[in-house]
Amino acid sequence: MGKCAACGSKSTQKNKTSVFPKDPDRRIQWIAAVRALRKPNWNPTKDSVLCEVCFIVFKFYIL
Repeated sequence: MGKCAACGSKSTQKNKTSVFPKDPDRRIQWIAAVRALRKPNWNPTKDSVLCEVCFIVFKFYIL
């Protein structure tokens, strides 16, 4: 796994990462969260991931 799209942390045993979902609606939500909170002009690549710490923070934005 690569670095988190939001904070840049690497995947470790203690900080796992998840790939962006393939479901178009869910993917759009994840992209919107990264753009709104960290990087306004960001676009995901096929290798983009989100760490579990950022996911918890973004979960509140997504919902």
